[in-house]
Amino acid sequence: MRVTTEIDQATYELVRQRARIENRSMSALLGDLVVAALQSDAPRLIKKGRFTVIAGPADGSKVSAAKVQAVIEAEGVL
Repeated sequence: MRVTTEIDQATYELVRQRARIENRSMSALLGDLVVAALQSDAPRLIKKGRFTVIAGPADGSKVSAAKVQAVIEAEGVL
């Protein structure tokens, strides 16, 4: 499927360089990168009224305050 999109110059250069290193087309590489990102464990953001919240784990397990604090410290969020 053909799709037109815009990416910044720095991202374009990174993808172009990696495609050359891996001897692949940019199209194939971008397709694989998008699939990998969508299938990753990245948090799902959900709009709840005026707020955007992060969905909990898919298995329904609870997230402890200690885990939240560890992420805050590791990511420098607050």
